[in-house]
Amino acid sequence: MAGDSGELDAPRGERPRRPRYALLLDRLSDFEQAPWLGATDGARAAGADLVVVVADDDPGSAAPSHALDLRRTDGLLLWPAWLLLRHGAEAVGAWVRSLGGLPVATAEAALPGSIPGAVPVLMAEREAGRALTEHLLLEHGVRRLAFLRGPDGHSGAERRLAGFSDALQAHGLEPALVTQHVPAWAPDDEGTRAVVGGLVADPGIEAVVAANDNLALAVVAAYEAAGRRVPADVRVVGFDDSVEPAYIRLGSAEPGELTTSSAVLPLTTVRSPFRELAAAGLAALVAGGAPDPLPCPLVLRRSCGCRMPARPSVRQAVSLTARLAEEVGAAADGLPPGWAEDLAAALDRAGSDEGAALESALADVLRAAAQSGGGVEEWWGVLALLAAAGGGDPGVERAVAAGQALWARARRITERRIRVARETAEALMAADTLDRLRDQLVEQLPRLGIRTCYLARTDECGQRAALVLGYEDGRRQDLLPEDEQLEPGELLGPRRWQRSEGHDLLVLPLRRGGRPLGHLVVEPSVEVGWLYESLARQVAGALQTVGLLEQQRRTAAQLEQRVAERTEELAARVRQQEVVTRLGQRALRGDLSVDALLRWTRGLVRDTLGVAVCSLFELEGDELVNRGSDDGAIPQRTPVARLEGTTIVRALRTRRTVHVADYDRQADDPRKPGTASEHVRSAASVPLARTRTEDGPGAGELWGVLAVTDPRPDAIGVQERLFLEQVAQVVATALARRRTEAEVKHLALHDALTGLPNRTNLRQVLDEQLGNDDEQRTGALLLLDLDRFKEVNDALGHAVGDRVLREVARRLRAAVGADGVLARLGGDEFAVVVGPRQGRDAAVVVARSVLAQFAPPFREDELEIDLSVSIGIALSPQHGTDASRLLRHADVAMYRAKSTGAGWAVYDERLDAPQLHRLSAIGELRAAIAGGQLEVHYQPLVTLADGGVRSVEALVRWRHPERGLVPPDQFVELAEQSRLIGPLTLAVLDAAVAQHAAWQAATGTAPRIAVNISLRCLDDPQSYAAIRQRLVDARDVLTVEVTESALAGDEARQALLDLAQQGVACSVDDFGTGYASLAYLRDLPVSELKIDRAFVRELHVRARDQAIVRSVVQMAHALDLHVVAEGVESSEIAAVLRGLGVSSAQGYYWSRPVEGALLLPWFAGAPSLR
Repeated sequence: MAGDSGELDAPRGERPRRPRYALLLDRLSDFEQAPWLGATDGARAAGADLVVVVADDDPGSAAPSHALDLRRTDGLLLWPAWLLLRHGAEAVGAWVRSLGGLPVATAEAALPGSIPGAVPVLMAEREAGRALTEHLLLEHGVRRLAFLRGPDGHSGAERRLAGFSDALQAHGLEPALVTQHVPAWAPDDEGTRAVVGGLVADPGIEAVVAANDNLALAVVAAYEAAGRRVPADVRVVGFDDSVEPAYIRLGSAEPGELTTSSAVLPLTTVRSPFRELAAAGLAALVAGGAPDPLPCPLVLRRSCGCRMPARPSVRQAVSLTARLAEEVGAAADGLPPGWAEDLAAALDRAGSDEGAALESALADVLRAAAQSGGGVEEWWGVLALLAAAGGGDPGVERAVAAGQALWARARRITERRIRVARETAEALMAADTLDRLRDQLVEQLPRLGIRTCYLARTDECGQRAALVLGYEDGRRQDLLPEDEQLEPGELLGPRRWQRSEGHDLLVLPLRRGGRPLGHLVVEPSVEVGWLYESLARQVAGALQTVGLLEQQRRTAAQLEQRVAERTEELAARVRQQEVVTRLGQRALRGDLSVDALLRWTRGLVRDTLGVAVCSLFELEGDELVNRGSDDGAIPQRTPVARLEGTTIVRALRTRRTVHVADYDRQADDPRKPGTASEHVRSAASVPLARTRTEDGPGAGELWGVLAVTDPRPDAIGVQERLFLEQVAQVVATALARRRTEAEVKHLALHDALTGLPNRTNLRQVLDEQLGNDDEQRTGALLLLDLDRFKEVNDALGHAVGDRVLREVARRLRAAVGADGVLARLGGDEFAVVVGPRQGRDAAVVVARSVLAQFAPPFREDELEIDLSVSIGIALSPQHGTDASRLLRHADVAMYRAKSTGAGWAVYDERLDAPQLHRLSAIGELRAAIAGGQLEVHYQPLVTLADGGVRSVEALVRWRHPERGLVPPDQFVELAEQSRLIGPLTLAVLDAAVAQHAAWQAATGTAPRIAVNISLRCLDDPQSYAAIRQRLVDARDVLTVEVTESALAGDEARQALLDLAQQGVACSVDDFGTGYASLAYLRDLPVSELKIDRAFVRELHVRARDQAIVRSVVQMAHALDLHVVAEGVESSEIAAVLRGLGVSSAQGYYWSRPVEGALLLPWFAGAPSLR
């Protein structure tokens, strides 16, 4: 565009403004290219500018969407066929009326209703339809004709049908078939295929007139698929003389060809003059009147049965003109009118001017074809046709040779455009910022032949756009203030809009994934629609990528800032958590008086939070007793009423934390002028309550309150509040009274969750019922296991699972009644002991009653939970006369019931058949224990300070006669399941005592030996009695090792207390992998913790493991426990452990488990055994 920067500021009134008209299209390529070119012809003839606006319709929108407010132009040319099909007549009419009287011309179809100023520019489609039908009737003698209709609402298709009906009526005929409307022009649409299939199925039809060429080709393909020949058996004709590229293959000889004339069966059709129609529409806008309908010429080809004419001679000018037009077909849409006549006339003069006129005419036509963006492939056939028609004339041959050179050049131009478009796409998609996108676009525009281009980007809400690139006259322009925010419907700012006068513009929407991204404004340099559409798609894709990357960078920056803030928060939380841990360790140790504990707590809170005042108050009646405060003005005793409204009293009343960030922002201010409280800005108070068990006399007894204040606003935040609540919890726990002996006994024999008897209690009941009196031995045991209960826990959480278990217990009580004993064995396993002298029948009655209780679903809020239960029944004396055997047999029956889905099953010894292999292994293990096949190996526990042996751990092996040395993980579990764990443990204890004596005799000294004791040994009274005796006898030699998980069992804890009273030392193995409560470590007589190897093997490279080990060491030292690290395999790990305060360790770094004799050199002073 011409003009310097001064023109941007020129007022509009200083020069006459050129008229500017708008053309609204669905796209620029294929069918829509001809209307664009025709409108361009019309605008040039009228001395006007043309703005071609490509619609940006969001799927499902109620009206056309586009970037430009069309009222900014002098008139609008519409192609309403696609608008009506997409939005409906009512919506389109309302939209046109909303343009406020803007002059509107409609091409091909008229708008429905009365719209002032809307001028229709039509084609003579009814006349063309009659002429096409008359040709079939008169020239080919057909009488049974069918019409294939287009989509509903397409007025042009209906006019073609009317012409078809006129012709038949004039000859006194009726249509053989008029199909229903097809749902879409696309032949591959499922509904369209169904309509075409119904048409082809009628055997009496002689000819088909299709509403357009797409549908005609679909009919040809359907007839050929059905075995009928066109035109021998049936004749097929169409309309438009143009086919969508996607559907030409339906009848194409070569898939690359895109014209109806090159099909296997060239279609007889009616030529729709789309370009001329658009030019006439522009002229109608300028003149203000509607022209006569444009004629649509008939194009005769082979599909109707007409014979194709032979190639004409030079003298057959009329035939040559028709043959040239036929050869080019739809590719002539971009050519000026009369091109074929000009070529024929130039050919006729070739003899006199030596082909000069022909050469010039060919150059004009080929340049126009290349400029329009249409294919140039068809023109090779035109050149061949001209050469044949010239009959060897030298002038013709010279002109044709020049034309062939131009054809090759045009083809190279087309190929170059395709290559440049592809390279442009690659360059734009590589841009990761908006600046790089603009740079790449500016670099590529000259290669595309574009000298003026504007890029506008829509905001994230899709409401407003801003110009982000101005490129004028081949140069990038600085953005103007008006570019930064375009008004809705404003294509360009006022000055750029004014500067664009005298130039045509293309406006292309930028959209991806249904989201508007902006618009592209281009001054077209070549009339190649696909090129600009391709550029718009590429820019839209690049804009989407840039937008995503910008969002990613913003998110990353926000995340980085949040991480920094969160890191500081976590650091503060870690410091606070360490304080809570220290407080908990000291409180659990019990070496401080209450006053000393409270005083220490106040100091920790004040130093950790940096607050001015920390106080602890105990509630006694209606008074608060000051148990320590940093504020000397607070009296020793204060009536609660005097502190009404303060956070202290509010916390006592609500039993919840009360937090005030800033009293100055509070409506109710309890501070009193002239007192210390008037300087307080932030405060928090946390209630302290003594905790009790759920089954105890109270759910919680209020002890007092922990309160902090500070003169700074917002000194106490959410994190500080959480810290205070944790401190309050620790202090409240430390102040709790000990449970009564009755509670201890109750908890020892009952399940804490349901209150039912536990496993120990059940065994006592069974032992009493299965006494020595034979008559008393009759009875039954039911073992119940809930089906799919784990799914409830996994899906809804343990809290819901616990509530469901309580409801299960309630229903089971109702089913069992007063005569039976109901117990919870653990997890989702329950048991029922049927009353004495009741056998199978009574047990079955109870089982059925239990199943009936599970019929209604369990309810949790609005959720219904369906649970079922599997029941195994064992009878006494048939299936056993002791608790262990009955439990095992009931367990076998229960699994039988679960596998069959029967609900319940009575034990049958045949159910044990699958256990034969297991029993064989048990027999071998029993023989191995009795036959001395077990070997005990020993691994030393080393003192890290000097490398000396502190103690050793006994580890059992099985020297199998066939399998060799079997490790413990392949037989210890079998021993636990088969009650052989007791004899096995006794054998290990005996071997360990003997080995200790051998070391003592050989060296004069021997370390203590740690022996692992299984939880099953502690649960089984018979095994435990013998093992207890061995341990008590060798308490100076042996140490008991139990896993952390074992501490959770009631029987295990009771057994360890019993052993400790007898002087047996205890060590906790695999610490960190179980779920032992700190209270167990506090209350049980444990002297040593062994940190599990999972936290040790990568200790030298994992800071988290170091933190865990450090915390365990601190806690153990606070509880006066010795710490041993397991699984040490390198000097690096040993060094880290020393630095963390671990005093002892064991692992392959010093020695594998070996036979006892191999440790003698170490006892004599050797450094290690590796």
